[in-house]
Amino acid sequence: MQRHIALTVIIAVACGFAASGKEGSRLQTTLSDRSPAPGDVVRLDVICDCEAAGVTATVFGEHVSLFPTGDGSLWSGLVGVDLAVGAGAYPLTIVVDDVQQGPIATTEELSVVAKRFPVRRLRVPDRFVQLPENALAQIQNESHRLDTLFHTATRPRQ
Repeated sequence: MQRHIALTVIIAVACGFAASGKEGSRLQTTLSDRSPAPGDVVRLDVICDCEAAGVTATVFGEHVSLFPTGDGSLWSGLVGVDLAVGAGAYPLTIVVDDVQQGPIATTEELSVVAKRFPVRRLRVPDRFVQLPENALAQIQNESHRLDTLFHTATRPRQ
């Protein structure tokens, strides 16, 4: 039930866009939510009046890949706000690789608001908590493999 509520919230947030952009700027940025809470997902759209070869963003110390949509003038990506992110203002740096003039950068502010989550304590038998020795190697291998996959960004086929 909670997953359905969370999905509904994400869809509702993605549908209501708040536009921004600096006057005279070559970049127009749009965030689906200017004040997300931990656990939220924010859609970032970037439009540049240039021929962009690529667009990236950085927030919370993580890189966000943006991908071209439609005719290639609009680039979109998803910014996940980790549950461990505290309330406060965070810089969101966007860099567009302009084919003609090189990188164009701008920094926006992403304000994260506090959110309280209910705590539920579960008690389970130790056999469900303690990992068996013979499974540790497999778990470590799979963890390493997933970590590699999650940090690999691929471009869609052209």
